[in-house]
Amino acid sequence: MKKYIIILIAIVLNRSIYAQQAVLNDSSELNNYAFQLLTGEKYNDPGYKFLNIYFKDYWIPGKVILSDGQQVSNLSLKYNGFTNQLVMLSNKVGQIKIDNQAVSEFYLYDKEQTCHFINIAGSKLNLETDVFCQFIFSGKIDLYVYRRIKPNAISYRDNGMFQIYASKPIYVLFINNKTILFNQATQKAIYIQFPYLKEQIQQKTRHHKKIKNENDFFIFLKEIEDILVGGVK
Repeated sequence: MKKYIIILIAIVLNRSIYAQQAVLNDSSELNNYAFQLLTGEKYNDPGYKFLNIYFKDYWIPGKVILSDGQQVSNLSLKYNGFTNQLVMLSNKVGQIKIDNQAVSEFYLYDKEQTCHFINIAGSKLNLETDVFCQFIFSGKIDLYVYRRIKPNAISYRDNGMFQIYASKPIYVLFINNKTILFNQATQKAIYIQFPYLKEQIQQKTRHHKKIKNENDFFIFLKEIEDILVGGVK
């Protein structure tokens, strides 16, 4: 038991140190014109009563590219997938909403991987507002993921009620100027979307390992991109 407690403490400390290193250097950025363009109002973190609303639950070093091409680097960022809100941490001002409309894309330089998000028109995803989608790959087909987070359950504890949220991603595939949406990263979802291509896909991927996770799904789509390009008109 002590071993697990020590490991947990180490993880928490590591994330805390990582976030502290990423905090915005106000003296160099607050007077920057591009920085002024992207900042919005103060952000009020909903706190511990709203669990799992962020793409990552810790601050990550990042860079924002504005719609006019200007870049603001050395930021500490979080992405709220429930409200589609990009948030910045300042050591003087605190947490600040970034003006989503001013941002064309942003990067999160996480320890595990660099995550690249692009602002995509909501009309392409049957949504009322534009949203940030994570870029996965481009080529004959382009793949993005809208890291949507939705209410999942309510938990009751000694000190009150807690809303628990869960990741409900939408996989966005652009093929031949058409937009295809998936709610699940599975072979079944692909066959449901393209029943007339099922036989070709199965023939092409007969030696492919079973899709067990998101990364497998991405590899699978990349493998069948020629079939999709030829079959989607």
